[in-house]
Amino acid sequence: MCPTEPAAGGGADLVPGRRRGPDQRAVAPGPGGGILTSAFHAAAAGIDMLKVEFPGYVETSAGQDAALAACQRLHEGIDLPWVILSAGVGYEDFKTQVEISSRAGASGYLAGRSIWRDAVSHHDPAERAAGIQAARGRLDELNKVARSYGRPYSPARPLADVLTAMPDGWFAGWHPQG
Repeated sequence: MCPTEPAAGGGADLVPGRRRGPDQRAVAPGPGGGILTSAFHAAAAGIDMLKVEFPGYVETSAGQDAALAACQRLHEGIDLPWVILSAGVGYEDFKTQVEISSRAGASGYLAGRSIWRDAVSHHDPAERAAGIQAARGRLDELNKVARSYGRPYSPARPLADVLTAMPDGWFAGWHPQG
């Protein structure tokens, strides 16, 4: 079971090592401290991939520098792929978070509201269509950032190694329909 901490207002926050401040942003001792501690514990448990909340803020240059340092500490402290999650922040902030985390070694991102919020928040068909187009453009931009700066999820292997590892006819039984 994951440990929890008391949250502002007396409830429990289900993300370990993190408290919610009055503005509902994650706060932790030091830049990203609780987020990093939780990530290190999770990585030690033998997981294959880690998704983490962005360990900092991007509103100022100093905040971005501190967040980059926290992301670098995260990357240096684990030996597995990790991705940043959007946590519902605005798109422009999330795009900055993806770039910072990718430059530090993240393998990508997981996002929802930061991308599609405008596509589902309107009832007018024209506004909804514009929101869908915006979401498509956001995905293209985020993918470009992650591919430009991020670490591949799994390292490329030489073709000779792949061919040696794959037996003849490996594909014949991969699908239940045969």
